[in-house]
Amino acid sequence: MPNPLYSDAYDGLPITAPIGCPHLIKLGAHLENDLWIKDLHIADGIATLLYHFNPDVLTKFLDKNITEFEFIRRDPVNGGLTIYRKDEDIICGIYVSTRLTKYWNTELGFRVDESTGAWTPWYVDGACVGFTRLDSPMVEEQSEYFGRKLAQEILLREDWKSGFGVEFSLEMESAPVET
Repeated sequence: MPNPLYSDAYDGLPITAPIGCPHLIKLGAHLENDLWIKDLHIADGIATLLYHFNPDVLTKFLDKNITEFEFIRRDPVNGGLTIYRKDEDIICGIYVSTRLTKYWNTELGFRVDESTGAWTPWYVDGACVGFTRLDSPMVEEQSEYFGRKLAQEILLREDWKSGFGVEFSLEMESAPVET
């Protein structure tokens, strides 16, 4: 039985896909309650953000012909949210920018499995985390925890919406077409 958090509003993300694959999350799905979000992952938060920002942006993010993709949401209150994909590697997180410094509060790295679409943790870094590489037994646990919290923040704040001082940027690069 599919998770009740998942929405079938986007054909490219089936609700029956395994945990770790991106899913579209139903808005208002008790996201403030930790018991309801045990299956929430950062892949879900990112897919939901990009879909509600613009479904075409989610389509481009998932398109393997787009070799490089970068979506940035700058917010003077909550910092900057970056979603970056190069081929099958994804980096996402929150960075803080002040007049004196810029630093990652949370940065998560994933590799997408080409056959299943599941996101495998690669590294975790940031001011609140410390650096943990794939070969560390902690990377999966930290990635799950910080990814779930980041996804929850993205969805509760509705980061796809504009607000005072909020800016969005999107850059993409396609693979060269062979003739």
